[in-house]
Parts: sequence; structure tokens; C-alpha cells
Amino acid sequence: TVVGCIIGFSIAAKGFSSINWDETKNILISWVAAPLVTGAFAILLSANPFTRGYYAFSFILFVTIGIDIFFIFNKGTKNFKHFHNDVYDTKWVVPTSFGIGAFFGLLWLWPFGPLVKKKLEAKKNAGNNSEGLAATEKVPIGEEHDQDIE
Repeated sequence: TVVGCIIGFSIAAKGFSSINWDETKNILISWVAAPLVTGAFAILLSANPFTRGYYAFSFILFVTIGIDIFFIFNKGTKNFKHFHNDVYDTKWVVPTSFGIGAFFGLLWLWPFGPLVKKKLEAKKNAGNNSEGLAATEKVPIGEEHDQDIE
């Protein structure tokens, strides 16, 4: 959405010729390739994909949001005359960008991740109860594969 906003504002301010469409194409390709590669290596190849994905997601948020904010500050502000180059230097941009990424990664670990996990467990257990399983047989999400391995 950030890239879309930047493209939209740039088109509105300077027209279609102000967009570097080759770089834009690379960004669009990365939006498809990055989740596929990340999913294959970080989540799907584990014995317990839900638990690995649950914890890997906070790291993925940290890295991707950190990189996005870095490029917004580092590249995006150079096209505007009212931004001062000495304010947006690398000593300020890198820690700020990845600090924002870390903030969002921590927000997943608490409070949003546990909330989502609780809702998924409730949904799964509701499905188990509708299949005739007793309420005492509830299995938390992420632990069902551990039983299969033994």
C-alpha cells in the first residue's frame, strides 16, 4: 500500500513519466516471490508448521517493515526539496527504520499474536466438537503434529 501511495502521489504530482516502471516491476515481483520463499523455508519444512510460522511471523514483520521504512526514508525523501539531506542520513534512517520494524514485530508477539492464536484454537475446537469429539479432547493449535511424530 505504501508503494501504491507513492506511485499515486507521484503520478498526480508529475505524471506517469515520473515513475521508474522497471523498478516498480521488481517491487511487484518481490511481493509474490518473498512470501513464497519465506513460507517454503520457514514454515512448511518444519515438523510443526503452525508454531514455527507463529514465531517466524514477528521476525518477518521486523525485517520487511524495517526495509520498507528504510527505503521510504532513504530513497523517497530525495525527490522532495523540503527534506534536508542532513536530517535523513543513514545514522538516523537505519535505527529508526528497523526500530519501527521491531515495534511491529513485538506487537505480533503481544497482543495480536496471542489473540489470533486464541481465536484459531476456538475455531478449531468448535470444529472438533461438531465432529462428536468430547470437549476434554481439545488440542491446542500447533501441537497436533507433535503427536503424529511420536
